[in-house]
Amino acid sequence: MKKNKKIVGITFCAAVSLIVVLSVTNDSQANVVSKAEKLEKLTQEESNLRTKFDALPENSEERNELGRKVKEAGITAGNLKEEINPVDPRTELEANLKSYKNVLGTKDYYSTKTSHPQYGKAYAKAAKIVAEKEVRLAEIEKDLKENKKPVDQLVKEFEELRMQQELIINN
Repeated sequence: MKKNKKIVGITFCAAVSLIVVLSVTNDSQANVVSKAEKLEKLTQEESNLRTKFDALPENSEERNELGRKVKEAGITAGNLKEEINPVDPRTELEANLKSYKNVLGTKDYYSTKTSHPQYGKAYAKAAKIVAEKEVRLAEIEKDLKENKKPVDQLVKEFEELRMQQELIINN
C-alpha cells in the first residue's frame, strides 16, 4: 500500500509539473507577436506621429522632438520590412545597372568639352574613363544574364566600377 501511494504521488507530481511547463510554454508562444504584426503597428504608430508632427507649428522644440520620433519609427519600420521581405541581390543589381547606365549616358558630354582651353585634357581623360566604364558595365550585365559569376562578386565589381572617378580637375 505504501508503495502504491508513493507511485501515485510521484505520478501526480509529474503530471502537475508537465501541466505547468506546457502552460508556461503556451503562454510565451502566445505573447510572441509576429513580425508582420509588429510592422503593422509600427507603420500605424509612424502615421499617427506624422499626423501630430504636421499639426505642430514650425520651429518648435516639441515639433523637433516629435520629428525625431517619427524618424526613428520610420527607420525601425523600414528595417523590419527589409527583414520580412529581404531584397533579392540579383534584382537590386539589375536595377542598379540600369540606372547607372543612364547616369553614364548623361556624362557623354565630356567628349564635347575636350577642346576646352583650360580643362580639355581632363575632359578627354574623363570621356575615355566613361567609355571604359560603359564597356565594363556591359560585361557585368552580360555575366549577370548568363550566370557566369556569382551575384555577390558581380555586386562587388559593380561597386568598384561605380566608385571610380571620371573627372578630376585640380585647380
